[in-house]
Amino acid sequence: MSQIFPNLPRDWRCEKLKHVADYRVSNVDKISHEGEEPVRLCNYTDVYHREFITPELPLMAATATKGEIERFSLLAGDVVITKDSESWDDIAVPTYIQESAPDLVCGYHLAMLRGREQKLDGSFLFRCFQAGRIRSQLEIEAKGVTRYGLPNSAIGDTVLPIPPLPTQRRIAAYLDRETRQIDSLVASKVELLLLLEEKRASLISHAVTSGLNPKVKLKPSGIPWLGDIPAHWSLKPFRHVISITSGQVDPRSDAFRHWTLIAPNHIESETGRIIGTETASEQGAISGKYLVRKGEIIYSKIRPELRKVCLAPCDCLCSADMYPMRTSAELLPEFLFYFLLGEAFSRLVVLESMRVAMPKVNREMLAPCPLPIPPIAEQTAIAAECLRISSATDRAIAEIQTSINLLREKRSSLISAAVTGAMSVPE
Repeated sequence: MSQIFPNLPRDWRCEKLKHVADYRVSNVDKISHEGEEPVRLCNYTDVYHREFITPELPLMAATATKGEIERFSLLAGDVVITKDSESWDDIAVPTYIQESAPDLVCGYHLAMLRGREQKLDGSFLFRCFQAGRIRSQLEIEAKGVTRYGLPNSAIGDTVLPIPPLPTQRRIAAYLDRETRQIDSLVASKVELLLLLEEKRASLISHAVTSGLNPKVKLKPSGIPWLGDIPAHWSLKPFRHVISITSGQVDPRSDAFRHWTLIAPNHIESETGRIIGTETASEQGAISGKYLVRKGEIIYSKIRPELRKVCLAPCDCLCSADMYPMRTSAELLPEFLFYFLLGEAFSRLVVLESMRVAMPKVNREMLAPCPLPIPPIAEQTAIAAECLRISSATDRAIAEIQTSINLLREKRSSLISAAVTGAMSVPE
């Protein structure tokens, strides 16, 4: 056991979990049965997504037998870990029971751990399972191919670094303070990311509906979802300036099986960025697809609130759940791309799509839809400015995301160093 943690402080020792804690694997399912006692379940998703559990959380209402309640009631100081998962690296994700209640019970696919008095403090045990070197013992032991599960014995055989009890509590308190500060910084940066995305959307929407000149004379468009537009712009029905491809090709044929096939899942919502490409053959495509030429617009007609639209990066195919759009000479594809991403058009199609059972944009709805048409030179300038705005936003987002990743790495390293004795925790 000492090989796992070879450089522990002198007053620390290595112990298997079964020698310092009690553990049980829950069999309490989500189904309510007549004659059983009402309980609130701490379920898999509660554990996976939350570090701390309290009775105030919106936990699932269920039922359990008196025997199950006796065996699997959760007490303050308990630790619960994920026992089964579809991915090996989701094994042994922990949560800590900060406060309990008489009806709080551990649910299925989870194991509950309870440190023995005078041997192991629950708050320290929780942090141990956040340390990579400790969790990796259980990740290795997880059995399965498409779904992974921990043998009960593997939980008990997990080797833990065990400092004296006062040191355990001091480490746990220190990590509570430090991680709280890091989490606060991360939350602030995540909020800033959202604000940047909102600003990007607002600036682009204003550019494609009002132009770039703040002093331009406006006129009523007569269209509620569009509002005022520059007086020198024209309005034309969708069908007069855009054609939607009809007729499909067989993606299994030799002519097209190696072509890139773009589906809604390949496009990032609200930005138009293509986040991955696969050929028709790689996707195992068998049903008909649309043929798209480089530079044409691809617009997802399913769930329009996601704003999934892109410019075709090459001659390619697209899913039948999307519309390939070809513009006339008086409408630049780049201008149309940003207009379709904008808030005004999104409001229209979301409202219209709600009139049918499956949110979807129909050709019949698009055909008469009026579009603002600036002069070509102005379309070019607007598209260039929208690209500049989007690129600058992407750079700012990338910098902030890098700092978030560094903070999260620091948090993880801090926990591992503290619980393994690799750093001296201040009094």
